[in-house]
Amino acid sequence: MTLSVRKTYFAGLTFLVLPLLIWSFGWLKAPYFLVVAGLLVVGLVFIWKRTNTEAFRSFNINISIPLVVGIAAAILLWCILGGHGGFLYQSSDWNARNAIFRDLITYDWPVVYGNDSALCYYFGFWLLPALFGKLCLWMNFGLEIAWTVANIALLFWVTLGVFLAITLFLQLIKRSNHKAIIAAVAIFIFFSGMDIVGLLLTGNPTAIETRLCEKVHIEWWARFYQFSSFTTQLFWVFNQAIPAWIATLLVLSTSRISNDIFVGTLSAFLCPLPTMGLLFIGVAKLVGEVRDEGARRTAKAAFSPQNLIALIPLVAIALFLMLSQRATLTGAGESSLLFHTFIGGFTPTRVLQLVAFFMLECGILLLLLLPSERKNPYWWGALILLMVANVVRMGPSPDFSMRASIPGLMVLAVMVTKRLLNKDLQSYYQWLRERRKKPVDSVVAKAHSKAIEVILVICLVVGAVTPLVEIARGPVKMIEMQQIPAPCDKVKTLSEGLDANFVTPNYRDSFFAQTIGK
Repeated sequence: MTLSVRKTYFAGLTFLVLPLLIWSFGWLKAPYFLVVAGLLVVGLVFIWKRTNTEAFRSFNINISIPLVVGIAAAILLWCILGGHGGFLYQSSDWNARNAIFRDLITYDWPVVYGNDSALCYYFGFWLLPALFGKLCLWMNFGLEIAWTVANIALLFWVTLGVFLAITLFLQLIKRSNHKAIIAAVAIFIFFSGMDIVGLLLTGNPTAIETRLCEKVHIEWWARFYQFSSFTTQLFWVFNQAIPAWIATLLVLSTSRISNDIFVGTLSAFLCPLPTMGLLFIGVAKLVGEVRDEGARRTAKAAFSPQNLIALIPLVAIALFLMLSQRATLTGAGESSLLFHTFIGGFTPTRVLQLVAFFMLECGILLLLLLPSERKNPYWWGALILLMVANVVRMGPSPDFSMRASIPGLMVLAVMVTKRLLNKDLQSYYQWLRERRKKPVDSVVAKAHSKAIEVILVICLVVGAVTPLVEIARGPVKMIEMQQIPAPCDKVKTLSEGLDANFVTPNYRDSFFAQTIGK
């Protein structure tokens, strides 16, 4: 069978549009819902009609049905191991996520609690699965059955999202060979920085043994900084990661920026922090397009009907998300956007820690790719994003670093996988010889390229320890607890307390509720 880039691209867009359509129905007054929903549908129609096969950088993939089934089964297992569906172990972050999901099922929309506080968070990813739970309640099946049905729906929704992301990823790699496809899927699942090396360099032997034996979160080795592996993202922050993966790959898939503001609007609703990182990738694409197409053609593409259409839904999204206390203030009352790279003071130890973190998480891979990707604006966009992500903080936590970095890590994963599987790695030797206009010894150049390939593979294998630890944590914890499944579902509802991260006070008095919101 052939996986069409055009159809996959449109499927990815539809996956991102559906939650926004559902939210606009549940949270906006009828006239505004009709406007937002109508514009989104019209935008999709424009994209379908105007984005032909020649507009894509990606490639149709010929793949056998058994391999598609095998990939889908692997993705389903990956998601189940992450706690989706509630069949196995769930990490501590699921406490709040399950509470959000249950409130979306049991409360009327918009979700407003008895004290006039309201759920205000980027909860869009849960909306479609929550509808299945609501349907069960409407049919008087009871909350327990509704919760089970909704969780199964969430599992398949997550699996579908990951499948679309991996399909877009494979189409960018441009290989139809079955071995290459399997290798690309494996790289996607196990892509990570070399956290185990950082842990070995910074931890004492006893602490390292304890952390590895207990299968805990080894990505905290740098203490103040973290870039999360794709597996960690799926297991802990799937509601942000999956939309960010798809949105980034959609931006990478097209040669022009004609659809990118539309994509960014959908991403802003589902995952605001990764969308901030996606801006860097979008600017890199813009610079490349100006270079290749000229300023006039680029401007025409930027002001396409679908991009302009997206600006009105973006206003509605911004008005809602700005209700969140975390969008304006931290709990201590200080500005939520802080710039302090060296937490704890500017000391030689902090500088070395930051340099070591950057090199182990992405710097070595970026340097190995530099001769091959030096003219690729995406390489520069990823570099700048991953450097800036360590500078900006949302209050005292490293959330910005962990989540805004997702698009940059995805771009890096695409470049590494594409160069490796297509055996298209240029060496520093070849680059420097060509720059100095000196003859290139093909044997030496090939040997240097092979060395880079081997080092890249070693980096990927060492990095794979992190996702393996993440995957192993669930079985280890369930054995220790002697409990299968082991869901993390103690909070139940957010109505009992005002959490600044998820709940806003005085909803009815807000500008959103008094104007466009229900």
